[in-house]
Amino acid sequence: MRKKSLVLSSAIAVIATMFIGAGIFANTLGPDVVRMETEGYEKHERGIVEFQHRKHVIEFNLGCGECHHDQSGKPLDSFKMGDQAPSCIVCHDLEYTHTSHIEYYDVACGKCHVDEEGKPLNVMKIESCIACHTTPGLAPREVGSPRMAKEDLLQYHGEAVHLSCRSCHRSYNEEKKATLAPVACHECHPRNNAE
Repeated sequence: MRKKSLVLSSAIAVIATMFIGAGIFANTLGPDVVRMETEGYEKHERGIVEFQHRKHVIEFNLGCGECHHDQSGKPLDSFKMGDQAPSCIVCHDLEYTHTSHIEYYDVACGKCHVDEEGKPLNVMKIESCIACHTTPGLAPREVGSPRMAKEDLLQYHGEAVHLSCRSCHRSYNEEKKATLAPVACHECHPRNNAE
């Protein structure tokens, strides 16, 4: 009886440790969901997209730089789940590196996350897209509106976000030879919560 109790207690301790470890690591991956409600808009014409951040990082193995970039369009960082840190710690994967170095050793992100010149990146200080893509909404599409170069289109917040999401979703669908990732408006923008 005592042996069963010890085994049961040990199993519970192991499971609890796994949940705590997963929780600690989960905090390094950003929020579960990002509500794409942007302050630059007086009123949102469509429902607010709830971007599944954690799902894209874990299930689809996206690196930070596949969405987040600097002012010249270069990826901020392209670590992906399972990647190895660009340091002397090459025998550990990203999960171990994050958990041990951030939580236990209090290593600053910029020690590993650096730009091409070796300068630290502040990966925790992500600007809102509208900080650079400053015009709310989409570019004018009325008859007679001038055609715009891509650079001019990207001044519009809606154009920049849609270009990023839809081009990735289309590529994913082509790769999988199926329509799995949403590309139509109503597939991301819910109909009932336009604000």
